Amino acid sequence: MADVKWIKMSTELFDNRKIKQIESLPDGDAIVVIWLKLLCLAGNINDAGYIYFTTEIPFTDQMLATQFNRPLSTIELALKTFEKFGMVEIIDDMLHISNWEKYQNIEGLDRIREQTRVRVARHRELKKLECNVTCNATVTQGNATDKEEDIEKEKKEKREDISPPLSPSRGKETLLDMFDRLSEDRQLSEPLKDKLREWMQYKKEKKETYKETGLKSFLTQMEKHEQKYGSSALIDCIDLCMARNYKGIITDLITERKKPTNIDDEWKGIK
Repeated sequence: MADVKWIKMSTELFDNRKIKQIESLPDGDAIVVIWLKLLCLAGNINDAGYIYFTTEIPFTDQMLATQFNRPLSTIELALKTFEKFGMVEIIDDMLHISNWEKYQNIEGLDRIREQTRVRVARHRELKKLECNVTCNATVTQGNATDKEEDIEKEKKEKREDISPPLSPSRGKETLLDMFDRLSEDRQLSEPLKDKLREWMQYKKEKKETYKETGLKSFLTQMEKHEQKYGSSALIDCIDLCMARNYKGIITDLITERKKPTNIDDEWKGIK
């Protein structure tokens, strides 16, 4: 959704108590500018508040210093301050803006996603019609090829039936295998484990994965979140994140749903 070029910003941003505290720090003005730059960068990346160089390469402090043209020491102080004040968090080794829904119109993005989905579906349908016209001319040849492939497939299956199974050392551990192994000793309810297995399949379909260290940290966070919010609320949150095609599980959605709609400082920019 490269055509989305905006974020929400409250006119009362500088009345917020956290911003006032930040302004009182050494280089406070520079840190506030870095905060605004982070919001704009997250909006430009447009992935539910995540900030990364690529989906495989997180931003380092040095990379952000280069990106924002600021001293490394100022960047480090800014990130420590934001994390201390609950303005950012680290999820799956990626920097994430907390309460991102305050800065982005989620409903508007959902409408854009739906429009994109319809456009892609229409394009695929046209391609399918074109293929039918072309492919019908070669049906006979294709049927012959299919028969040859079926014969080869049957021979291969017979060979596999008599071959010894791969030992664990010979086989490659899948993401789901790694999840089952690492979650054995975790204090996770069975319904949540089942939902997290769906999440692993979801990550696989997105061609994304976890390294073992990252998955251990992820499971630790899931234990804490289940104790804090309960399994039902966390499972609903995971379903919502998959429905919205998010990269990570945004537990802020749980607390946002529980908040009343008439809170005075809901639009003050920072929780």
